[in-house]
Amino acid sequence: IAKFQDQGETNLSNLSMNERLELAELESMVNKIIRKRAEIAEIKAESPFMFLIIAISGMSLFSKIFVDQDLMDEQLIGGFITAINIVTQQAFSDQDAIEGIRHHEFTLLLKYLGSTRILCVYVFKGQTYFAMQKLKTFIETVQYDPEAMQLIDGANDIGEIISEEPPLVNLVTKIFQETDENSLELAKRNFFSQKISSTINLG
Repeated sequence: IAKFQDQGETNLSNLSMNERLELAELESMVNKIIRKRAEIAEIKAESPFMFLIIAISGMSLFSKIFVDQDLMDEQLIGGFITAINIVTQQAFSDQDAIEGIRHHEFTLLLKYLGSTRILCVYVFKGQTYFAMQKLKTFIETVQYDPEAMQLIDGANDIGEIISEEPPLVNLVTKIFQETDENSLELAKRNFFSQKISSTINLG
């Protein structure tokens, strides 16, 4: 770049072929950066609808609904999603969970919790960029917290719905209602800070 800046107002005809190629590559790179920034600027946060943790059996172990909604049957939804996932795996000989389901204005993102067959499902309206980041952040945070994993594994083993555990509820609320990646990272750090503080206070 400095070399071309030193050229000042030099006419392009005075540049060698190699210098012209370098300049063309530089312009292409700058244009790509500008387009990428424009794309990021256009990304909008999605509207959270529901978050579910579904047992291997299809039972909804935990659910958080982000909107006022009557007659919402989380167990029916959990069984429906599990059935679709199983049929898809059998049809395509694929042991991974299907990554997403789209129905009208709703999108469902599915991801296993680590090496378990427990499904985390995020239902929302809108763009998927931040939604994918949120689901990833939740799973990474829970995986590194032994107490949270023990709570979910235990509920899965005995088929019991997870009660309104404040740390888990707070984590889900903070993560899935955030609107940018910096806030997601802050929510993760706050979760671990609260866990450390709670441990100290109990001691």
